[in-house]
Amino acid sequence: MKHAMVFSEEQLDEAFEWVCKQRIHHPSNADIWHLRFHWVSIKPQLLNSLRSKSYCFSPMQRIVKRDGSIIHMWSSQDSLVLKVLTNMLSCVLPINSTLC
Repeated sequence: MKHAMVFSEEQLDEAFEWVCKQRIHHPSNADIWHLRFHWVSIKPQLLNSLRSKSYCFSPMQRIVKRDGSIIHMWSSQDSLVLKVLTNMLSCVLPINSTLC
């Protein structure tokens, strides 16, 4: 059975709030602040690209922490999209599958 993925403004807003909370302590040059500042103009473009199935993920960011350790992170926008997809798929896929 084929399930249609319908993206809504509400889903984006929910994921936006989530990513903002997750990254509240990120430094001033982190991309979350650009996303927050420009959300009103980014949201319709993002919604359109998701609905038209033309959204492309960016390469993961390589971040060197103060202690010299390296982490790889999705951009804030990509993280938001992954959150939307996770929320949508959790309604379709079994959560407690014995196959996982």
